[in-house]
Amino acid sequence: MSPYKLKELRRIEKHEQAVFQHVKENLASRKKNKYIPVLVTIFSVAIMAFLFLQFSPASTNTRHTASDVRILEVFEQIGGDGSVASEAFKVFDDDRNYGLRFYFKPVTLNHFTFANDVTFPDLPAPFQKNTGEVIAVNDGTQTELQFHFKNKDENFLNISMSKYFMNNVHDENLEMDETDSFGNKLTRHSLTDDTLLYHLQQTTDSGYVFKYYHYNESTNKINVTATRANEFYTYYNGFIYQIGYTGDVDAEEMTEFVMQFIQTNEMQYLPMEHPLIETKRFRSGEISMFIATCLLLIGVGLTAFLTRHAKLKTKWIAWGLATMVVIAPLLSWLLSFSYGIYEQEGFAAIAMLSLLFPLFFLVGLVVFVVGLFRKF
Repeated sequence: MSPYKLKELRRIEKHEQAVFQHVKENLASRKKNKYIPVLVTIFSVAIMAFLFLQFSPASTNTRHTASDVRILEVFEQIGGDGSVASEAFKVFDDDRNYGLRFYFKPVTLNHFTFANDVTFPDLPAPFQKNTGEVIAVNDGTQTELQFHFKNKDENFLNISMSKYFMNNVHDENLEMDETDSFGNKLTRHSLTDDTLLYHLQQTTDSGYVFKYYHYNESTNKINVTATRANEFYTYYNGFIYQIGYTGDVDAEEMTEFVMQFIQTNEMQYLPMEHPLIETKRFRSGEISMFIATCLLLIGVGLTAFLTRHAKLKTKWIAWGLATMVVIAPLLSWLLSFSYGIYEQEGFAAIAMLSLLFPLFFLVGLVVFVVGLFRKF
């Protein structure tokens, strides 16, 4: 051994400092790495809470819809219960209000027509437009409008129109001929060449129940009133029309009004499709996407910072965990949400999420397993 090397070995202070620095760095690295499980747990809980809030039914309730949905902006959402499917035409109308969950406080007809820039035709005697009020109900996807008019004798005219995806009115399915099972008169009118308008007149002391929505001021809720009434029923241009009236009314005049209203009313051109559940998610979309992006960037940044001095094996394990608990749920949600907004379809977002999340999670799992068992 040369004198130079021997001299270097004798200077142990230099080697002691190097060993001390090396041990210090290793201890610091281990101290930092022990926080990784804690951060993983915190981020897992935060992400689970974030995703739960996005898909929780409680987060779907909203008092108002977006500015582009003009119909429901007129109303205030309140509580309610019940539905008004027709008893007389149950064979046609059984599923119309299935799953109803949103009810809106009535407004005057004048307020509704002014806010939506539509006109309402004149009514047959003895009803007047200035007595009218409008109630809206929604099943989570479609909105139904009810126009209700009363005269001084407490007789009423009630017009209900709701968007429906198919024509469920087929004459061969109706067992009634010229009377219903109680003996009340049933008349068929030709609305168009292939569309019938049914008119059931109360000509006996018995009959099917007619239901309509009414506002209960004492409870501030929408409830259902059941009574007897003459009834019209048909499906036209994508809408179910159920119209009931009571009192001393000229049947021919009322029939003429109903036929003209169904074919020419301006309300049928308003946007009646309001997917309130998905709409609520899109309403808070900007905030949700901002939060998700922040969580994703913080998670990736912390993982990179805490593993910058770690061994390669530790980095593989840390990035595998980060991919599974941070990147997979948040990145897949962001991409799917953006795609759902682009397509204007909530189911498209859910379908994409169901594909991306397992894919990203599998990538993270592979990285984690490789880091766990591979020798570096």
